[in-house]
Amino acid sequence: MITPYKNRTIDLSIPVKVYRNLNKKGVVYSIKQKGLVKAHGNNFVLKNCKLTASCTGSMLVKITKVRNVHAYIVGYLSPDITPRKSHHIIRYNPYKNDTFIDSEGKELYEADMISFTDEGVFNNQTH
Repeated sequence: MITPYKNRTIDLSIPVKVYRNLNKKGVVYSIKQKGLVKAHGNNFVLKNCKLTASCTGSMLVKITKVRNVHAYIVGYLSPDITPRKSHHIIRYNPYKNDTFIDSEGKELYEADMISFTDEGVFNNQTH
């Protein structure tokens, strides 16, 4: 479920940036578009995704031990697709890796479809 933030709306024709919001209780993702947080939530799907992590942001976390938002999954919100869990879980930990990785430890930079659930982020491969 996605909850709008400050009554903002998401334009489905423009990509969004999604990151895990560690300041909210439970598993909640923040959805940004055009530099503004537009919504929060979980149990949604992004298509045509690119996974990015800033080297500078990652380095800053390692040096200062203070969290900052520097890793995003960018894609198109697909409200008509039901999120689903799979064994292809996606993780990012700046203390262990410089990029997002899949459940097998392989670096991940792109994905056709990613589900954001209250149990984690999953790569729902379509091929």
